[in-house]
Amino acid sequence: MRDSVARIGRVRLKGGADLHIIDGGNAVLTNSFLQAAEKIVDLCPDMAGYAIVSWDFKGAATRGWEHDKRSPVRESLIPSYVRDILLKEVTKVQTLEDLQETDE
Repeated sequence: MRDSVARIGRVRLKGGADLHIIDGGNAVLTNSFLQAAEKIVDLCPDMAGYAIVSWDFKGAATRGWEHDKRSPVRESLIPSYVRDILLKEVTKVQTLEDLQETDE
């Protein structure tokens, strides 16, 4: 006889909210992802859209995005919009790190 294990991926709570269980292979990155998503939702309560890109150790990428039809960023512009935002933030972080190294 073969034993099977039930895997629950989504639960609907009484208030109507959905609880999604994410079972990622890299617990550290999965936890960091969930914390970042929570922070983004808190900082942007009137969110008009989002884009997510992830990749594995071989470089294979997967993505997802959604936007409200009233979003000021049209769907065709989402890739360049996200690129510009990430490039600006990464450059800022790297510059701060370089400045800290010079101070030491």
